[in-house]
Amino acid sequence: MYLFVADESGNLGITSGTSSSYSLGGYVIKEADLPHATSIWKKVKVALGSSAGKEIKWEHFFVEENPLGLNFNQAAKRTVAAYILKNLFEAIDLLPLVAVVKKDKADDDLIGRSRKGNPKLKEDLFLSGLLAMFAGFLGRKEARGRVIFDSAGTTKDMERQQILSDQIQSLHSGKLPNHIMKDLENLLLIEEKISFMDSKNSEFLQLADFFCGVIWRVAEGDEALMGIFDDEFGRRAEKEGLGLLHLL
Repeated sequence: MYLFVADESGNLGITSGTSSSYSLGGYVIKEADLPHATSIWKKVKVALGSSAGKEIKWEHFFVEENPLGLNFNQAAKRTVAAYILKNLFEAIDLLPLVAVVKKDKADDDLIGRSRKGNPKLKEDLFLSGLLAMFAGFLGRKEARGRVIFDSAGTTKDMERQQILSDQIQSLHSGKLPNHIMKDLENLLLIEEKISFMDSKNSEFLQLADFFCGVIWRVAEGDEALMGIFDDEFGRRAEKEGLGLLHLL
């Protein structure tokens, strides 16, 4: 069993005062490797001067405040965050699976409307793309998978569940054209029910929050660090059909 552990950073709105980018996703890991991943993450937190039971957020490396007491300037803290992830991905058998979009480069196909009529990114397109990549990965591994999300509240959780359920039910119905059925059939390897959990009580979700948050913050304005992520994390993952999905 493989797990796709996911979170989001930024917001979907495309109006004044919103973020300039958005990221959705996290990483893929064998379920049996979760205890090891949790152990490594706890060691990282202790090495940074925190406690094993305290949540470290990506914000700690990208704000002027210094709650961790890190002895680095602001630019160095961003680099430290990047290399923390590099070491994590080397120490743990993790594969990144994240969609990131710069809003000013998003074309019309990626933009919809909120209930109030304001322009916003279409999260269903991002999540559907990530689920398709995860499903393809499972097909190559001849394995099954499950999706775990940091809970974003009842409404958002239900919307995300509906996206996966609709795709799986459309396959079960047998009403899709054969060529589409063939492309999507690996989605049946994913358990239909998404697990929604609170990252405050889950070390492995904290890791997804950290990874997704750092990717988002880097996309907000540090192209050099984004290059580090592509080079260090993306290349190996791409060989498995995963990686960083740039939706520009």
